[in-house]
Amino acid sequence: MNTLMKSRVHSIQECVSKGGKIIEVEQNATSNYKVRIKMPDRSEKFFPNITQRSLQPFIKKTQQLRQNKAVTNISEVSTSEEETSEIRALKFLQAMYDDGVISEYHKNQQGNYVVRMRMPPEYLCESMADEIINSGDSFEQSMSDGGNITNFKKLESYSVCVKMPEGNIEQFENISQERLNKYKDRINSQPMDVHDSTVIYKNCKRNTFDAYMQQPGATIVEVRPYTFYSVHVKTLDDRIEYYPHISKEQFQLYQKEE
Repeated sequence: MNTLMKSRVHSIQECVSKGGKIIEVEQNATSNYKVRIKMPDRSEKFFPNITQRSLQPFIKKTQQLRQNKAVTNISEVSTSEEETSEIRALKFLQAMYDDGVISEYHKNQQGNYVVRMRMPPEYLCESMADEIINSGDSFEQSMSDGGNITNFKKLESYSVCVKMPEGNIEQFENISQERLNKYKDRINSQPMDVHDSTVIYKNCKRNTFDAYMQQPGATIVEVRPYTFYSVHVKTLDDRIEYYPHISKEQFQLYQKEE
């Protein structure tokens, strides 16, 4: 491996270790790959010529991936034995699209890679549990074992309740200020008891919020702010663990804000 390629691979590893997320993998004219990574500060890093071997720690069997392809419904992917590796590669890529962050990886006895990922809570569903590992130690365990917070970022999102034309209430968690602002003219100024026992009430995934709001007559009836933190922890064995969604209560047990 030449110096330039080493530099590129190191840069990808560095980006991922700092919380970068792979958002695009595309095969180029030389049968290598163009890789785009989105960083926590919303900037993007682009690597135009990465070999399959160099990319392998991050996406297994990338030659099976088609240009700009992402799995939108994992339950629809075949789980036959001969396709297991390809399915895992596709699920891994989907996890990266869904804000997953690689916290650790190592090569196993078969020469493949075991990848530990941290996922936002809403993506840890049963259908993905056997393929996506939500990294070994919890935030509390890492801190109790002597870990130190090296940096953190205070973030805010919203819990939003929407009244539908039929009268039912839909609740959406982790809605950003930017998404909420798109519908600010549809926030009901009159407070309402959205937890009334006579109202049909259920929780929905955040990625359906816009679809619900596009329905005529949908009105936002409650908005509650929610503070959380993204945290990097250095463990006693010098690993850097990334926790993208730590509650205010959890955070304050181990760190006082400046």
